[in-house]
Amino acid sequence: MASPEGLQYRALYEYQKGREEDLALSPGDVLTVSRASLLAAPDYKDGDERSPQGWLHGLNERTKERGDFPGTYVEYLGPVRIAATAAKAKPRPLPPPPAGTPVPTGQPWGLPGQAEHSEQPTLPEQALTTVARLIEALEKQGLDSEVLYTSAPGALGDAELKQALLADPSAVDMDLYGAQTLAEALRWYLQELPAPLIPPAVCTDLLHMAQETPGLEECGQRARALLAPPALPQPHVLLLQDLAQHLGRLCQGSRKNRLSARLLGELFGELLLRPAPSSTEASPELCARILESLIVASEAADVPAAPVCRIKWHPKQGQSQNTAPSVVHPSPADGMGMATGALHVSLCLGKELAAWFPQGANEPTASPSL
Repeated sequence: MASPEGLQYRALYEYQKGREEDLALSPGDVLTVSRASLLAAPDYKDGDERSPQGWLHGLNERTKERGDFPGTYVEYLGPVRIAATAAKAKPRPLPPPPAGTPVPTGQPWGLPGQAEHSEQPTLPEQALTTVARLIEALEKQGLDSEVLYTSAPGALGDAELKQALLADPSAVDMDLYGAQTLAEALRWYLQELPAPLIPPAVCTDLLHMAQETPGLEECGQRARALLAPPALPQPHVLLLQDLAQHLGRLCQGSRKNRLSARLLGELFGELLLRPAPSSTEASPELCARILESLIVASEAADVPAAPVCRIKWHPKQGQSQNTAPSVVHPSPADGMGMATGALHVSLCLGKELAAWFPQGANEPTASPSL
């Protein structure tokens, strides 16, 4: 049974296990601790929740291992709901914190109403480039296969590739692997990220929004607004954009790969949207719909502009201002230093004349965007 009596911390330093019951730490690891076990510790003092001075017993969210770790090696993030556990750290001397400056801890999400301490861990330094390289290698082999992304997120069976992606992804030669393996590797890598791509607080806002927004297009636009900085750090935003554009390109080949925006939303929705355990709005259907709307919005943003022509008119002395202009095709040098009365027009969907835009004398002109 879940309860709100949990606390989360982030590791500032590396810690190697000194005993079998210890928990190894790497900078940036998120640790979840039972508040009850912390309060029951014999050396507990007021203020230890935010600035722990003793040993803590908790769960490393990255490795999913439990054990004891020194409280002086971590910083406080905030409360969290956890499953009750009776384990607690045993009294023992603390190791001194390593000398030097701790690893940077990122920035708060900056959501209105969010507690000051609710900082979230940031993505690993190489996450953005690793995901981009996986996508690039996969798309290089084509997106027509019907087996892409049909396996479970944790289905990657290549243990050597797993280890390489976690240890030194820049050294992995992506071209050595087939499309199906790369697709499995991408989903597995996203699942193994130590920090959620979309923080729980933003997930909750997205779920509320999706419940109140019936239209898919409007849902996508509102979701993109909620996912803009500072709600998400820039690396998270860029990675999410890369993924949405990749999924949009998959949809363009849906006749062959059978991957629609809806199906991709179902395959990736719960992988990318991980609301807090206490959230009552979360459901696979809502997560799928939110991601589907983002894919559709990304596809719309990638549609190339319609061909643009310009109508250019150089009125002669004594000629009526209403004389019909002639249509000309644009050229690199065209449009600079045009005479008074020059007209520009965008032609779309076979309409000969969309609009007339008079420009000032001798001003460079440009075709209006559609």
